[in-house]
Amino acid sequence: MRKTIVWAVCGLALTAGSLAAQPAAGLIDVFRVQVRPDKSMEYVNLTKKLVEINRKKGDRWIAFSTEYGASNIIYFASRRSGYGDIEAGYGAMEAAMKQALGTAGMAKMFADLDAMSVSGVGEIRRRRWDLSVNVPPSDQELTNLVAHSRWFRTIRIDVKPGRMPEFVDAWKPWQAEVARLGPKMPVLITVTETAQPAVIATFYLKSLKEIDETAEATQRLLSSDAYRSFARSIADLTTHVAYELHRLRPELSNPPDDITAADPDYWKPKPAAKPKPAAEKPAENK
Repeated sequence: MRKTIVWAVCGLALTAGSLAAQPAAGLIDVFRVQVRPDKSMEYVNLTKKLVEINRKKGDRWIAFSTEYGASNIIYFASRRSGYGDIEAGYGAMEAAMKQALGTAGMAKMFADLDAMSVSGVGEIRRRRWDLSVNVPPSDQELTNLVAHSRWFRTIRIDVKPGRMPEFVDAWKPWQAEVARLGPKMPVLITVTETAQPAVIATFYLKSLKEIDETAEATQRLLSSDAYRSFARSIADLTTHVAYELHRLRPELSNPPDDITAADPDYWKPKPAAKPKPAAEKPAENK
């Protein structure tokens, strides 16, 4: 949807596993919104209407909010096969909106959403399977990984302009080390193609308990010579690191059909049954 590391390196130590046959390459079209605190409920309710309008023939996206990190942040992320697919997604949304609301109604809905937000930043990210670890071996397994997740754990590393090749060269030996030692936990790497150069590591969690279960192994990795070497190598290459936990928001999402089909009860829950009216009491004889 469009109008839609030192501790960080520690988190990357969880990225164990070996590179497998990789799913298809692609882009992630991301829109980050900081919602006005006093307009949170209104923004959520209006976004739900946007979901309903796009559900049949509009654009597709997954929404998640930052629960630990910057406050009142909602992300809308759409997978794209390429830049042409980004344009097609915008077109699908526009067509659905115009059909449902007309041109003036569409403009008003977007204006209302903008008025309820402090800022909005669009970003295109490219999947880097060569930098990821323990990659799901097929598109179906990748779909299942995303569909059954409830939280995203992300580490965003802003890299100095022109230094990305050096960062990648430093990352690869460390990548091989964590893949060799474990624990085996999928993490997918994306790299920005617009705005500030950055590397984003995303961990997919069914529950926050999974972080506890990998804590001991993480400490072992942090005591390794490979970790110390990696940390020294990137010290002059990066400018900022953000470590955050995000909660998936199915009520604000219009996911692709394969995501919905993998876990329909979560992504498209049935509406709650309306309570039955209370039976009328028989009139008492006076």
